[in-house]
Amino acid sequence: MAKSPITLVKINNTETKLSVNKTQVSSLNMPISFKIKGKKDTEYNLVNLCYHQESKTLGLAKINRTEKIFLLYKLLLQKKKSDSDETVIQFLAIFRRFVSYCDSKKVCPFSLNGYLSYIGNNGELWRLVNLYNKRKRNYYEYNDGAELGIKESSAKASKVILNSILLSYHVDIAPNQDGLSKFKGNKTGSTKPYTKKELDTALRRINHYFQSLSEQLISYKKNNPIALPPQKLEVITDIQNNEVITQSVGSRGFGPASPFNQCMCSGYLLFCYYTAFNKSSITELRHPIINITSDKLSKTSPSVKVKAYKGRSHSAISALFLGDETGNTHPNLDTLLSENKEEIQEGFITATMDKRDKNGITTGLDFIKILSELSSLYSSYQYGKIFYGINENNEITPLNIDNASLKISENLSLFTDDRHYLADHFITLFNQIQNENKVTLTKLSRSQYASEMIQKTTLALCPKSSKIRSIELAFAAISCMTSLTLRNIIMPLIYLPIDGDNNYITIKFNYSNGNKEAFTIEKKYMKFFKKLEAYAAKYNKLPIKRTVQKNHSPISKPPFLLPLGKRRETKQWQGLQCIISYNKLTSYGVVTSNFLLNLNASRFRLTTSNQEYNESDQGRSARKILTHSKRTQDMHYPDGHPDTNTRMTSQGMQIMEQIADGKPPQEAKLHVQKEQKLEMLTYDEYKRLKIPSNANGIACNGQPEFVEQKDYHYTARKFAEKNSFIKHNEDITCYQLDLCPFCKSAKLVDDPHSVYKLLSFIEAIKDSISLLPERAEVIIKKANHFELLLEDIPSSTLELAVNKQLKQGRYFLFKQSDYVLKYLLQGNP
Repeated sequence: MAKSPITLVKINNTETKLSVNKTQVSSLNMPISFKIKGKKDTEYNLVNLCYHQESKTLGLAKINRTEKIFLLYKLLLQKKKSDSDETVIQFLAIFRRFVSYCDSKKVCPFSLNGYLSYIGNNGELWRLVNLYNKRKRNYYEYNDGAELGIKESSAKASKVILNSILLSYHVDIAPNQDGLSKFKGNKTGSTKPYTKKELDTALRRINHYFQSLSEQLISYKKNNPIALPPQKLEVITDIQNNEVITQSVGSRGFGPASPFNQCMCSGYLLFCYYTAFNKSSITELRHPIINITSDKLSKTSPSVKVKAYKGRSHSAISALFLGDETGNTHPNLDTLLSENKEEIQEGFITATMDKRDKNGITTGLDFIKILSELSSLYSSYQYGKIFYGINENNEITPLNIDNASLKISENLSLFTDDRHYLADHFITLFNQIQNENKVTLTKLSRSQYASEMIQKTTLALCPKSSKIRSIELAFAAISCMTSLTLRNIIMPLIYLPIDGDNNYITIKFNYSNGNKEAFTIEKKYMKFFKKLEAYAAKYNKLPIKRTVQKNHSPISKPPFLLPLGKRRETKQWQGLQCIISYNKLTSYGVVTSNFLLNLNASRFRLTTSNQEYNESDQGRSARKILTHSKRTQDMHYPDGHPDTNTRMTSQGMQIMEQIADGKPPQEAKLHVQKEQKLEMLTYDEYKRLKIPSNANGIACNGQPEFVEQKDYHYTARKFAEKNSFIKHNEDITCYQLDLCPFCKSAKLVDDPHSVYKLLSFIEAIKDSISLLPERAEVIIKKANHFELLLEDIPSSTLELAVNKQLKQGRYFLFKQSDYVLKYLLQGNP
């Protein structure tokens, strides 16, 4: 076993010998101070460890340990010279918890019994690890005083440090190591990828958010070069049904919620999406951004290469953004590239993340240009970091990504898809306030032995606080039941039963602008909604029919379901804003990421892995993009969302049961699909999403199955077979793109890029009439058949596709109409 660093302190050295009696301990002084960036300086006196439970009132420990504590004191002073204060604090904290535990069990901490009591197979650390492994989803589910335990990786770190200390004191722990269960790192699989709905909504809103903030901040800095960034801005957060949604961002101060820090963090999140880099790689990126043409791409596909270093391996990483060739070269990279080019090329891993055509967000090049300009304007460092924050003194600070990203989720109302179960808890708290005028709060405190503990308190509320909290909790509860916008909903609500289902009802309502909407809820929630309506009516009366009387003032405020403000002066919140803050959610015992979407690099990486994973190459393409090994992929990036995988397994087992009962496979699948009221089995949907669309935006398996149409595919296959292009009975991929509306294999894809290709194809067909006027009637009919398909595309997807076509023009294959002529010279529609 390796020697402990504590052994470097010579025990026989006269400076470390200490012989004192009990009466002299009180006069000893072993102070050690710590300076932690961003925190107040702290000091601890190791003399406290000489006392039982570190308490002078309890007296000295029965077995005098002053000399051993003094030896530890000398070690810590040495460690401060080579290690950071954070490392030394952790070292000391682990030992203090161990000593405190041994005192509580009345065993000597410098003995084998003390060691095994704490680290043994039935010891304290394993008890805490087992508690952590049985954690519940949210803190409100625990009783007051419950311990939450510690991660296995924390226990592992504690054991390493305690081993080093006790070995230096010649405690004979080595023979026992083989019989001890080994602590491992954290279990994999705790991070989940985003669902398609979560990803699409987040990217669209973050993109609007970043664009609006960055444009205003760039303009402001150019007009006010020495001023602080603005503390408040009106920002576009989304565009829904052609309506531009805006809200104010920031108020006072320069914390994570300030416009500049929100803009930087939203840029960081988009960068995570484009590159799938690790957090450490992105936060270390520095100016300038290098723009080169990649040899692996065609000459017409230049790229921007961003230099970074990858985590522990320190290998360099770059990301590609399609665009024009401009930019500078970082002097450090010039040096690197001139030395040992083969080694450097192995270190630089290019991630071709051409996602310009997905999710309706800006192009990679446009994004990187705006980000680079913004970052350069507000920093005076030529080769400074790309991502940073700014404080009230106009100083560059590290970007507080965790809190800033939480604020982005709050501002943009980015909710998790799996939040419905929280509705009951929010309603319970709502009823508690309504019935008792108080609310139960939950917070975490630290136990004596490092484990977190639940601490619950009851807070009495004044009328104003009761009103605010009631509406916030009602908002949270309803947000768990529907994704519809809750702002500007007016009363009364209409409750309608669902034929053939006594467990659910439909709620219909109007917005203040006259628009109508509806959503379905479990019937048990109707009592909550009626209670909420009665409460809201106290603040804004519902309109009633009555004769016009002299001097009678009509009701001017709409009867909002979730009224903010004073009685009869109610109002609504701005834009998409989630009106319950992440701090309030935590105080109610909810793990924030179970309600608001957790935006971080790990989840973007995992989502990218799932999107790029291809069974045919066993995930090689995904590994290339994420720049990690097959072992890392197998451990941390399994293909698919865990919930999706569970549904696939469940449906697969049900199909197997049907097959075992004698049904053919296809009939068994249809039976399960019908029984569960599914439009498509989860695995079939997964496969559909993995299949890229054809040039005309339609997805298929390449095997045509036409309805009352001449199959030119058969003729082409026979020609290929006759000329030995394919073997006998082999097939070729279908090329009859003009006949997709008549083919059973053809599937529409709910994806803006695929619909954009379809729109371009239709437009190219129409334009070809001038080239083939004699076939105008046939061409128009073919175009009409394709346009009918657009009726089945969701309006939101179609809108994104149309906007893309307006901005970028036709899909590149259809820039010239003559590409489609080969389809228009044969057959009839």
